[in-house]
Amino acid sequence: MGITHNTVSNGGDPLVYISLKDAQELQFLYSNKEIQNNIARGVQNSESFLVNTIVTTVKSGYNIDEVARDIRKWQHKSVYTAAQQKEILTKNLIEKSSKQIGLFTVILVVVSTIIIALIIYTMTLEKMKEIAIMKLMGLPNSLIISMIVKETLLLGVFAFVFGNIFSHLVYDKFPKLVVLQIPDAWTLFGVVIIASILASFVGVKKVISADPAAAIGG
Repeated sequence: MGITHNTVSNGGDPLVYISLKDAQELQFLYSNKEIQNNIARGVQNSESFLVNTIVTTVKSGYNIDEVARDIRKWQHKSVYTAAQQKEILTKNLIEKSSKQIGLFTVILVVVSTIIIALIIYTMTLEKMKEIAIMKLMGLPNSLIISMIVKETLLLGVFAFVFGNIFSHLVYDKFPKLVVLQIPDAWTLFGVVIIASILASFVGVKKVISADPAAAIGG
């Protein structure tokens, strides 16, 4: 008996530790509605005496692989050593989940980059006359480009800060455990900076192609 804190499965679902008998009853006994239906049909509920897994330790001096092979051969049971369980857990569960989360993150980053690029492009279009005047006054393209890039970076930094604050406010409201780590936040910050620089290229291209003579048109 005891109390656990933040104990979850590999999928983030909360874990509850109970006795074997209670676990068997929860898993193998039917729900109340199904019990009523079975009684009406004259069917008796099954006994809850089965187990899914037995965890054993091998004494020193015995080869784990040989013991597992003997159990498979004579008992016709599936046996997995600690190394095999770790490989199954890593490759079949954690690795697949990581790939799914990674793909989802990449999609979000690409969409965010496109949105930032559209915002910068729209803001650049609204300032084309002012940009043309600055180029007519002799300001170099490098200075104007640096202004566009800084504007995009500032937009990305604000988005990261507000998004980080929002995630820390609501992460504990999710039904599954969500862990926010500082190294992950710094990695995301680097991705945001790179995405912002890439998004600024749309505005930079428009600035380079701006005609100074457009400032004279009124």
